[in-house]
Amino acid sequence: MILNERIRPQAAPRQQEDTTPRRPLAWVFSLFAVALLAALVTVAGELRDPTAFPIRKVTVDGDFRYLAPANIRKAVSGAVRGGFFHVDVQHVRETILQEPWVREATVQRLWPDTLHVSIVEQQPVAYWGESALLNDKADIFVPSKASFPPGLIRLDGPVGSEMDTLEAYRHAQARLAPLGLDVAAVSLSERRAQTLRLADGATVVLGRRAAADRLERFVAAYQQVLRENWGRIAVIDLRYTNGFSIRERQVTAAGGASGGNQ
Repeated sequence: MILNERIRPQAAPRQQEDTTPRRPLAWVFSLFAVALLAALVTVAGELRDPTAFPIRKVTVDGDFRYLAPANIRKAVSGAVRGGFFHVDVQHVRETILQEPWVREATVQRLWPDTLHVSIVEQQPVAYWGESALLNDKADIFVPSKASFPPGLIRLDGPVGSEMDTLEAYRHAQARLAPLGLDVAAVSLSERRAQTLRLADGATVVLGRRAAADRLERFVAAYQQVLRENWGRIAVIDLRYTNGFSIRERQVTAAGGASGGNQ
């Protein structure tokens, strides 16, 4: 007996995946890696070279009244040692700060070849003694005397009394300005005794103790009895408990009054 069998078609054999690496692509990556490594080595060598990427430009900004930006650029150029990555910006800043008119300075690198300097200039408010200036924070600085601005008040006192002297001036000026009197100078002695010299040449001696109270006594006396004859007074000394003494101006041969001893 013959059985009819249904013949099933055989499935086509699966194609075996090609796992063989593509050699051309691998070579490309290898060459790229070698080139990149060589470039990094070259750049590293450049970075180690102090003369690489030289500084070619110095820019300066700030509000200048007493400083010349060209002088700052010259000072910076003289202080630069090394290229962009090796220049010592702290050394450059310290060099700039040696200029007395510079109050503060910042130095920045700007890629690829620039140093940028920002300057805060000193703001003088008074002469200090005979050879220095005082800024608004009572810091002493000593530029050349030829650069001193005209018309400042004169302050003087022992070392460490700068802020006390400046505050004494500010207080006295605030109290006397409404009377039409201007303070031209304030001095503190070694014992902190305070003396005012006014713009009209008169001298007001306040002494060491209770200077603020004595100044108030002077204000009251000026308003009540001194104003009319103020032009004749050279010195008023308030170092008394309940009063003051007056020295009149000397009368010159021409009939005018001259200032008394200060």
